[in-house]
Amino acid sequence: MYENKRPLLSIDISSQDLDIINRNVSSPLLITELSDILNVFEHHDEQKFHFYTNGSMDLNCLDNEHVVVMGAGWIIKNSNISFSCRVRFHPSSTKPELLAILTALLAAPSKSHVHIHTDSQAAIDGINKISNMTSRHDRRFLKLNNYIILFAIIDIVKTKKITFEMHKVKGHSGCYWNDMADSIAKMGRDTAAINPNRIFNIQFLCNFSFPLLFLPLCHDIEINRHIRHFCRIVSESLEEITWSLNKNWKDYFDKQLYKTLQEWDWDAHWHYLSSINKSRCDNFNTNNTLLHFIKTSNDLLPTINNLRKRNDTYDDVPYPTCLDHDESLDHLVTCEGLGHGFLIAEESTTNKIWKYSSILSQKIIKHFHAAFREHVWKPRCKKMIDLKTSLNIQASDKRKTSRTSDIGANPQEEHNEQPFPDKRIHRLSKIKDGVVVNC
Repeated sequence: MYENKRPLLSIDISSQDLDIINRNVSSPLLITELSDILNVFEHHDEQKFHFYTNGSMDLNCLDNEHVVVMGAGWIIKNSNISFSCRVRFHPSSTKPELLAILTALLAAPSKSHVHIHTDSQAAIDGINKISNMTSRHDRRFLKLNNYIILFAIIDIVKTKKITFEMHKVKGHSGCYWNDMADSIAKMGRDTAAINPNRIFNIQFLCNFSFPLLFLPLCHDIEINRHIRHFCRIVSESLEEITWSLNKNWKDYFDKQLYKTLQEWDWDAHWHYLSSINKSRCDNFNTNNTLLHFIKTSNDLLPTINNLRKRNDTYDDVPYPTCLDHDESLDHLVTCEGLGHGFLIAEESTTNKIWKYSSILSQKIIKHFHAAFREHVWKPRCKKMIDLKTSLNIQASDKRKTSRTSDIGANPQEEHNEQPFPDKRIHRLSKIKDGVVVNC
């Protein structure tokens, strides 16, 4: 009889659920925690789990690299099993909410029934949108914010054959388990700001069946949002930075110097510039208006002092309206030769201000009246209704005329004879006895 004396090889084949965790999570610490929770869940008799998930974002919570840190966390209902981690870059309130749902699904066993309770309607809407896409290669998901996490959620649900249900919880409504999840998310955010091992790397999600052959990056950071909107925001931000570093404007962006300068409404300035640019400069008039405003704002108008910087032909050319001064943008304001023009411009501007101030005053009155009616008068009327109900004042009582007008009578004497009718005495006694409350 043949006897095999060779040693037997022991091959450890990990379960599919553990393999999914290892494929989607890069941190060894988070892998260990999720694997331990998965092992506990697999021994549950009833494979039905109620996760209360939450996320936490605070723009003032920064790590040592001055990057905003967001926390994600969840807890199982009627247990002390919980989990928390953190995520960085592209801060939003929805991103940690989705990450909490993702990690809950990673910890859930295959073919289990998972109920997600969250107070984020945006997270629910995002998952529903990507679920309704017919093809995994549909490029429309690139138009969704947090599309990397959203796709990973749907892919894990399908791969693990999880029965998945979401429930909306009203935030800050006193729900104990939702408040617990919120506290865990905040704790994960604050703890992870110190411990880098609790970082959940979003890029690692793309290693597992991501539908694209590439991942859009910016400075090695995943662009986990609407690509076109992201490019527009970056372009506008670069434009604003260029303006803020301009020598003619940088003092207004210096916090120390700005306090000594005359206050300038930069937002109004920028909105006006954007309003001109919205017309897309499809005609010469709009284009000339835009260019003239930009040149005026940056001291680039062809005044004599600017022309001399370009060509020595203007070295001996005098100021056309004031021969005894050098022409500059600052001097245009005080030039006597243009004084009459400035008076006309000021008068025209003043007339416009009076016109718009009248329109604004009407809007202020309209807004205040609406706010007064909504927040003052309606609550007062509601309490008045409660008061009438407690005093048993019927509609028929209000239609009766209980007071008579007698010109010859002495009102003071009548008042002294019977200060209150019997009904009023009875009603006032009910108020004193505490029948009417909270009014």
